[in-house]
Amino acid sequence: MIEENEKIKSLRREIDYYKKRIEEMAVECIKYDIVISGLKHEIKQKRQGFYLLSYLQRNVTVEKEMSSIFKITIQAFNATLGMDKSVVFSPTDKKNCYKPNQWLGFSQKDTKKLSSLSIKFPPEFTKGEGLLLVNKSTEHTLLINKIRKAFDLPYFICLPVMVDNIPIALLLSGRMMESKPFFPPLDQGDVETFRAIAGLISASVHFQRKRELEELNKRLRELDQLKSNFLSTVSHELRTPLTSIRAFSEILIDNRGEDIDTQVRFLNIINEESERLSRLIEDLLDLSRIESGRQKWIMTTIHCKEILKKSVEATSSLVENKKQELAVNIPDDCPTLVGDFDKLVQVITNLISNAVKFTPEGGKITIVGRQTTRNNEDVVEVSVTDTGEGIPADHLEKIFEKFYQVDSTATRKKGGTGLGLSICREIVKHHGGKIWAESTAGQGSTFFVTLPVIGKREEVQAQEEPVTVTEEKEGDGRKVLIVDDEANIREFLHYELKKAGYRVLEADNGEEAVKIARESHPDIITLDILMPGIDGFEVMSRLKKGPKTKNIPVVVVSIVDDEEKGFRLGAYDYYSKPIDKKKLLQTIGYLSKKMNEKEHYTILVVDDDKSIVEAVEALLKPEGFETMKAYDGVEALEVIAGKKPDLVVLDLKMPRMDGYEVMKHLKSKEDTKNIPVIILTASDLERGRKKSLILGAAEYFTKPFTKNEFIEGLKRALESAG
Repeated sequence: MIEENEKIKSLRREIDYYKKRIEEMAVECIKYDIVISGLKHEIKQKRQGFYLLSYLQRNVTVEKEMSSIFKITIQAFNATLGMDKSVVFSPTDKKNCYKPNQWLGFSQKDTKKLSSLSIKFPPEFTKGEGLLLVNKSTEHTLLINKIRKAFDLPYFICLPVMVDNIPIALLLSGRMMESKPFFPPLDQGDVETFRAIAGLISASVHFQRKRELEELNKRLRELDQLKSNFLSTVSHELRTPLTSIRAFSEILIDNRGEDIDTQVRFLNIINEESERLSRLIEDLLDLSRIESGRQKWIMTTIHCKEILKKSVEATSSLVENKKQELAVNIPDDCPTLVGDFDKLVQVITNLISNAVKFTPEGGKITIVGRQTTRNNEDVVEVSVTDTGEGIPADHLEKIFEKFYQVDSTATRKKGGTGLGLSICREIVKHHGGKIWAESTAGQGSTFFVTLPVIGKREEVQAQEEPVTVTEEKEGDGRKVLIVDDEANIREFLHYELKKAGYRVLEADNGEEAVKIARESHPDIITLDILMPGIDGFEVMSRLKKGPKTKNIPVVVVSIVDDEEKGFRLGAYDYYSKPIDKKKLLQTIGYLSKKMNEKEHYTILVVDDDKSIVEAVEALLKPEGFETMKAYDGVEALEVIAGKKPDLVVLDLKMPRMDGYEVMKHLKSKEDTKNIPVIILTASDLERGRKKSLILGAAEYFTKPFTKNEFIEGLKRALESAG
């Protein structure tokens, strides 16, 4: 019995021991379970982080746009980490201040609030420390509360994206609840994932910037090479004609007894080389004027056939010299355009000249003009085809860039500066058209120009009468003051003007010019701008302020290309050096002719706004014009029936009869069809311009207008009407 009791006690002790061991093992199991759960969470977290990083690495590194990089990032935050809302902040002008520029997970109401929000982050935060809020105390309590309130996010992570130690953006992403199904609470591991993502974005942005800089450097090197090629080309194009001019001039000086035929031949060479220099300078000035917006455009109604005819005439000698065949196909019903005639001729002439240059002797050049439709728009299409060596496909776009040449080597066979096609492109672009080239290697090239059509030929009353040109011998003793600091220019102008019948005075500086003008009262002044002492603009300003000199017409002849300022100060006309002798003498002849006429021009001003009529009348009377007035279209026709004016200034939008109907009536009558009409209106600008020019308007001005441009246009219209 005693033994049995001892055995029972021993068994109980053993049971207690194993019970205790089981309890201890249970505790250990619980501990291991916790550790395993933690490891599972960490593995899952790292797997999510790895997946997120892998996803972003695949997508972010191929994106070039910053906005696309951040858009992909916040989309990944919400999808992969279970975030409810994500925001990308960008720096503002204020120090340490950032405002949202992209967001995800917000309502439309919140979106309006976000666009006007700005948050100031402490400097230490933007240096890369970041901010984690998981219901823990932090020193940035105020900032946390502001973010909580602004974005309604109790749990969030916020980190800066640094590039070269400068924050380029801040990433904020968070949840409405501490944990979500399949997504445990945010912790330091998530912060590390965020840091890795910020680093990835930083590296991507850094790489993109590096690539952009490399591309920029490459482009700069190309531009530098273009500049070097251009300077070399211009140097060659300047030196070659200068060499000829100098050589043949010295021959003529040293051999004065040379026979007349030889002297004339040498002088013709000098003249041709001078024209070559003038073309180069004019190309450079053209490009400068167009790019700076200072190009003067004279927009009129023209027929494409006239443009092509003039261009072919201008290049016929080039074609003949190379014994080439020129085929021209221009239909009689070639449509109507609104454009600058001289500039469009310049474009087609350039294309034909290039075709001649690159086509071998005996080759063929074909010019075709036709009306067609491109992109649902009626256009005139002009094509110039050569049978030269062609242009490589990778050069077809580049040839329209400034200074670009397919063969830019020192041994290139063809001359030129690489400016012609660039100027053509700008001119065509201004007219709302397009220019491009197509080519097959070894088979030649075709250049195309398209320009918008504004109407049919039969709708326009073409003015076939030739423009009256003032003969050079009509000086009739008028006194002309030449103002230029260059003695050779003064001598040249003195000779030409004296030969044309003018009396000539000279001044070699601005102060002397003002003094002579006040004392001698010349009838006309030709004025240089760039002079020592006071320049030509100041001379003009002083002359226009003097009661005795303010009405003397001033024709600017200068290398300074600033027509706008010249006309604003009161210049009658403006010519750039090198001087076009014929045009200058025509202008001076026209001024002289008008001074000899005893009768004044009569201008009819038609506008339903009485203040406009009075304003125009006030502008015209000091210029020597007589005026008549009408306040609508019907009254205008009644006034014209009683007395025909020399010109009509016409508004478009008026009661009873508008300006269009007035023009139609005038152009339909034999006795009024040649009266020039200038439109002055504020309505229907683009459509009105085209329709008015189709109906036969000579000029078109919009309100408000400048006095000098208006007077110049008026005089131009009167001059064209003869």
